[in-house]
Amino acid sequence: MRRYDSYSQKCPVRLKTVSCCQNSDPYQFPRSASKTRRKQETVMYHVFTKLSVWLGFSLALGGCVVSHVPFNPAENQHIRSIVVVSIPTPPAATIRNFGSPMALVGGGIGAFAAMNVSASENKDPFQQLLVQQGFDFGKEMQEAIAGRLRKMGYAVRLVQMARENPYRLLGEYEKVPAAGADAILDCANGTYFGYSNVTMIDRKFRPHIHVYVRLVDAKTKKVLYEDEILYGYTNPFMTAAELSAPDKYFYDSDEAVLADGRKTVEGLRVGIAQVADHIAVQLRGGTQAELK
Repeated sequence: MRRYDSYSQKCPVRLKTVSCCQNSDPYQFPRSASKTRRKQETVMYHVFTKLSVWLGFSLALGGCVVSHVPFNPAENQHIRSIVVVSIPTPPAATIRNFGSPMALVGGGIGAFAAMNVSASENKDPFQQLLVQQGFDFGKEMQEAIAGRLRKMGYAVRLVQMARENPYRLLGEYEKVPAAGADAILDCANGTYFGYSNVTMIDRKFRPHIHVYVRLVDAKTKKVLYEDEILYGYTNPFMTAAELSAPDKYFYDSDEAVLADGRKTVEGLRVGIAQVADHIAVQLRGGTQAELK
């Protein structure tokens, strides 16, 4: 997990592994422990085990797997023109309740059921909200990235490309119309998009954008930069760069998310800007130089 504050880059946060029991065997309790203590520890062990299974299951459904390849400006000074491939708008935008008790009842199966229930109940009203606000994630994300690249001095051309899976990056780039360009930038959002909460403990709904991005040499098709970016939603089991959403876009319920369409979409648009800025920083070699 790499965590970043809004519009600035900080050193990744390293997670420290802490053992929940001093003994090497998690099932072996101290002989002096009371029956009540042993019972409590057993319950907590199973709860956290199921929670881990659920989070791992959620991660597996999140989309494609990418390698984190940092961009090297010194080795890629020849990259002056970039083709930006069209970005699909996630077809299943919704409000997802990962904090449902169902997630702990049956581990991964419970999480899958909770996800489906949430999607079936909220898919239509949330998508209607996006339409009413004139929001098209794919188009706005592509334009934001292109605009940021142009400000950095790149010549940019937008191209349309159909893809088999709207949640994944392109599998190959031979068919991308990139004649005259030095590089191809591909971007897609994972399975989850909209607003989500995290767990039964962290139950506030916040913007959830999960972007994969890849820059390849237009001639050799060598990967020059590859990254995974989370905005708003967090997941300690993932290695994605995490961008913080402002607190004003956190809601106590799905009804609250739907109550003010303008503000709800604004939270997603702030994320689009942050993702575009993050990509720009990485293409500068991860320096903290002020963005133009």
